[in-house]
Amino acid sequence: MTKRDMKILPRLAAATALLCGLGAAATAQTMVTGDEAKAALFPTKGARAVVFNLPGLDDKTKAVLGEVAKDQKYFGAIALAPEKGLASAQAAVNYHSVAAAERAAIAACQSAAKTQCRIAAHVLPAGYAERGLTLSVDATQGFNDSYLPAGSPKALAISPSTGQWSIAAGQGAGATATRSCNAKGAGDCQVVVAD
Repeated sequence: MTKRDMKILPRLAAATALLCGLGAAATAQTMVTGDEAKAALFPTKGARAVVFNLPGLDDKTKAVLGEVAKDQKYFGAIALAPEKGLASAQAAVNYHSVAAAERAAIAACQSAAKTQCRIAAHVLPAGYAERGLTLSVDATQGFNDSYLPAGSPKALAISPSTGQWSIAAGQGAGATATRSCNAKGAGDCQVVVAD
């Protein structure tokens, strides 16, 4: 190991730890009460686009990505193969986290483009800041319209890897919401809000 390696290794380890921590934070969902969820969730209107400066993307392509992304439901991501441009772009939107949307967009892009793809844009809620609970636009709307007015016991279950979700009320609400969410094809649903 050279002296240069000795200097780089601590920075590499710190960067790896930071990235691993960010990935965990982006996908970890903590169970909260309805009041806590209401305080944490973003408004369903007002998504914003964050377009990344990928090598090989010209200003016109970035502008188009920004226009397309801002009209999508959060949380979302757009992936593309930089050498193929917009023709390879694949979006994944209305997910419960940006990390899940990224994974879906990359998988769709690489399947279609048959080459390595990179994340070119994110779709985030207006005023986005990291929070312990994040839901897709549709799940947030469902929470507002169906969960909040329902009597207890009640539960909202989501799939951390997809945009699937379900709400149930009454005895066994948690198990019912989880079963209903999984029945939509998810398989990894868990209760994130319960009262």
